[in-house]
Amino acid sequence: WGLCSKWLRPGYVPQRGERPWDVEGTNALLTCFRHRFSEGVWLFGADNLLVPPSVVTKWHQCSRDWAARVYAFAVPNAAALRAIHSLPKRTGVVEVGASTGFWASLLQEQKVQVLPIDAAPPAAYEKFTEVCQGAARDLGAPRFKAYNTLLLCFPSPREGDGDSMADDALMTFTGQYVVYVGEWATGMNATLSFHEELRTNYELVKRVPLPQWGQMCYDLRIFRRAVPPAKAKPAASQLWKCDHCGKEAGPRSMYRSKVLRQLMICSQECLDQCSSWHEALQLVGHWPSMPSTLDQFHPAIFADAKSALTAMEALAAITPNENRS
Repeated sequence: WGLCSKWLRPGYVPQRGERPWDVEGTNALLTCFRHRFSEGVWLFGADNLLVPPSVVTKWHQCSRDWAARVYAFAVPNAAALRAIHSLPKRTGVVEVGASTGFWASLLQEQKVQVLPIDAAPPAAYEKFTEVCQGAARDLGAPRFKAYNTLLLCFPSPREGDGDSMADDALMTFTGQYVVYVGEWATGMNATLSFHEELRTNYELVKRVPLPQWGQMCYDLRIFRRAVPPAKAKPAASQLWKCDHCGKEAGPRSMYRSKVLRQLMICSQECLDQCSSWHEALQLVGHWPSMPSTLDQFHPAIFADAKSALTAMEALAAITPNENRS
């Protein structure tokens, strides 16, 4: 959201040569996203649209799901790739749960030494670079000791009582940096213990906004292992920061709508000031209604969802025709 918010503000005049999304290399997923975004603006802004908005919204969601299967769940941009590239060059990056290897392939184009691994590597025709066989628990093996940065892109939440890939990776990784691409403590990615480990024993170095599919609120965060762990910053940090006024506070002081999840706010005043942003989001293919009072929001804390199915059912229960938050 932070990447495109200024472009949606009424009266904003782009600077010369400025673009909403900077494209470098062969980033086909970002190109796909830009087309879907532009089409959403046109379709929802058309005066004589013959199909109901709910149909257009579902079509937009299908595009997101298809892109996630073919490329990746999160859309990388040039700023994210540069942030990873800027990390100390002494050692490389190991990506756990690399899936198709799309993020890894773009990093390799930027001359980043990256090793993508996955417990079930894709077939040759499905991957963008070579993805090696490997699981999160394997990071303790000698061959991974040379990698100082761990990359996790959209790790899934724990399924029932099973193991968590994100937790296993964080517990066995011995390097200094963790690059986490996903939603922060919403229940859609990883586990509560994973987020608590990052919050407690790591320091947030950088946060990079990413292009957002509808109803998503992910970004890229770079963490550095705190030495000693007790020096890690408390919860009142940029991990929970109001998207309007910039106030930093704990999770229970921030609020997020169940509908337009991109915005995290701290007060009714900030919600009122963001009304034009909400209207702009509705015009680009997101939910057509938005709660107007803070009591219709929920605290931006980790959702108590024990599985990905529970979290997805919670989102699926909210349809474009409903006016609830």
